[in-house]
Amino acid sequence: MKKLLAISTFAFFALLLTPKQALADVRCESQYGGGQVCVTTGQLQVNKKVCDPDKGSCDPTSAGFSDRLIDNLGLSSRRFTPGDNITFRIEVKNVGSTTINNVSVTDTLPAHLELVSGDLSFNVGSLGAGQVVSRDIVAKVVSADKFTVGSVACEVNTATVAGDGVPSDSNTAQICMSKEAVLPKAGPENWYALPLLSLFAAATGLAVRRTRLSK
Repeated sequence: MKKLLAISTFAFFALLLTPKQALADVRCESQYGGGQVCVTTGQLQVNKKVCDPDKGSCDPTSAGFSDRLIDNLGLSSRRFTPGDNITFRIEVKNVGSTTINNVSVTDTLPAHLELVSGDLSFNVGSLGAGQVVSRDIVAKVVSADKFTVGSVACEVNTATVAGDGVPSDSNTAQICMSKEAVLPKAGPENWYALPLLSLFAAATGLAVRRTRLSK
């Protein structure tokens, strides 16, 4: 009995002290409608972000580029138009405690975007515990004649990561596109003509007055 108890105790502590692979983690992201959503992921985690051009340059080599990356761009944010470039970043992280082999990433562009630079699929190879890798993708909004929906389309770009022996993970970034550019009105149309019209009216009134005085 004592021998059985000793073996059981040894097995318990051996199991307790054995390094374990982290099986889950949590990823939180801001939503374009407001608020934040958190989801449970596996040991392999992918995060997809899009650059907001209203905050500055979306050139990945520019200073502060990472500060301009956000989770989603909604209808109240920048609406991209045909020919505009959009920069996305894919970040893959091993949130566990062991190395993951044969890590691969696939990116799926929405219908109204076409690739400009970067790879839509690539192999990371082995990803050590806590290691992070990132890739940038630049896509362009298709021409207006290729829009198959209404004048405005909000779509998501999806990135998926997979590796040996762990669950795959996917993440998206939303962008909105407009078939035609909408320019904000800063004032009355043809504002530049108003001063000329005022001068013309004044000159006409003066001429009429002189004509009446001469009679």
